[in-house]
Amino acid sequence: MATGSITCRSLTGSVTFTPPVRQRVKQMDTSVFSLHVSDCTTKGSNVARVSGGSLSITNRDVVVGCSGLLNSKLITATERWQPSSVAPSNLFSEEWTQRGNGGAKGLLYSNGPLEQVMVFPAPGNAFWATGSFAGRVSYSVAENLHGSIIAYTNRTFTQLRDECNSVAGLSGFDIVSGVETVP
Repeated sequence: MATGSITCRSLTGSVTFTPPVRQRVKQMDTSVFSLHVSDCTTKGSNVARVSGGSLSITNRDVVVGCSGLLNSKLITATERWQPSSVAPSNLFSEEWTQRGNGGAKGLLYSNGPLEQVMVFPAPGNAFWATGSFAGRVSYSVAENLHGSIIAYTNRTFTQLRDECNSVAGLSGFDIVSGVETVP
């Protein structure tokens, strides 16, 4: 098991919704976060170099249109590191939050053309890992975008709302940048 902590300064991936989320439609929906990290640095670890990692987070929940798009709840995931000789990390987040970059709250409730950001954990909640890079952290506030996973989209509130209001609905969006720190 890798000891200490790890920070990866490049985070990309995608979020998909099956079926696509449509305004004012109540449905069972599955959201999948597929995330990849690189540019990693370990601290206080028995592992000198980790080139990257990948994780997938799946939520299944009833959503009611766009307002329930990314309901926050307990997140569990396994992160697989490269090289594969580094044992995986089992990740947990009590709650997470989404907001416009700059402090507007809510993935589909911000006021203006702000790129959206997701932060794990939400303020006052914990994020922890077992396995490699084990430990627990919590943050009292998220206004300054503290967190163990911070994921940015290149989509604005208006773009997400318009796609959600379309006949086809919102099927997903890309994660274009971010940072991950474990624990």
